[in-house]
Amino acid sequence: MLVRGNVVVEGVAVGTIRFLNMDYEKHLQSYIAGGVGEETEKYEHALAMAKKDLETMLESGENLSESELEIMGAHQMLLEDVAFVEAITGYIQQAMTAPAAVLRAVSDFKAMFDEIDDPYLKERQNDVVDVGNRLIRKILGLEEFSVEGDQVILCARDLEPSVMAGLPEEKVKAVLLENGSKTSHTVIIARAKGFVTMVGVELTPQMAAQGETVLVDAVRGEVTLQPSPEQIQEFQEIADMGEDEIRVAGVIGSMHELIAEVLNNNLENPNPKKPKKPVRASDLENYDIEECIAILKAYTAFVDELKTDPN
Repeated sequence: MLVRGNVVVEGVAVGTIRFLNMDYEKHLQSYIAGGVGEETEKYEHALAMAKKDLETMLESGENLSESELEIMGAHQMLLEDVAFVEAITGYIQQAMTAPAAVLRAVSDFKAMFDEIDDPYLKERQNDVVDVGNRLIRKILGLEEFSVEGDQVILCARDLEPSVMAGLPEEKVKAVLLENGSKTSHTVIIARAKGFVTMVGVELTPQMAAQGETVLVDAVRGEVTLQPSPEQIQEFQEIADMGEDEIRVAGVIGSMHELIAEVLNNNLENPNPKKPKKPVRASDLENYDIEECIAILKAYTAFVDELKTDPN
C-alpha cells in the first residue's frame, strides 16, 4: 500500500513507524482547577521549567544548527516577553485556570500575527503555539517527548520546532507530517538535522500499527506500508547509498517509468518497432541513465520519422 506526500528533504529511509500526536484535550478535561494563588503558582513553576529546558538546549549549542539556535532563542525571548507573561497572569487573575490562561494568551498573540502579510513573520505564530504547548505540558505534568529505539520513522499531524530540535539524528531516520510547509520552522530544523522529510502525508494508526516497518521514498514522494522482505532489503541498500547516488537512482527510476509510458503509448501504432506487449518500469531496471537517454533519443527520432512518413 502506498501513501503519497510532498518531498521537503530528499532521501530514502527504512524504519519502524512511531506516531506522535499529543492529545492535550483529554488531559485538560480531567484538569482539577485551584484558586487564583494556586493557578498562579502552577504557571510560574511551569514557566521556570520551560525556561530551563530551552537554556539546556541552547547550552548544547555545538549540537544545534544556526537556524535551530535562532528559533530556540526566539522561544526563549517569548517566555520572557512582558506582554505575553502579563496576558497569562492577567487571565489567571480573572479566575481562569493556568492552562486556559495560556491558551487564551496564545490565541490573542496568534490573532495579532494573522494580521501580518509577511510570510516569515506570520510563521512566528507557530512559535507562540510551540511555547504555549510547552507551558501546558509543564502545567499538566506531561513528559517531554523522547525517541525510543533506533531506525525511527516519526509521523505526526504537526510537530513543534522545539520538539524537532530535540530529536536525536542517530535514532530518527525520517519525519512524516500531515501539516507543514517548506518554510515552516519545523521543516527548517528537519532540513538542518538532515532528516528525510515529507509533508502532506495522511497516515493514521489505523493504516499502520505503531512499530510497523515502513519505507520512505522522499525522492518520488511515496511511503510504502506493509512492505515485503524483498522491498525492505532493496530500500535498505538504497538507504545506505550516498545522497547523490540516491538522487541518481530516483532519476533513473523516473526515466524507466517514462520509457515504459512512451513505449506503451506506441502500442496502437501499426509499426514493427512497437513493443509486442505492455512494458513495465521494472522490465527496464537493468538500464542505466545513459542507456535510458539513448532509448528516449531513439524514440524521439522514431516519432519524427513517423510524422514525415506515416507509412
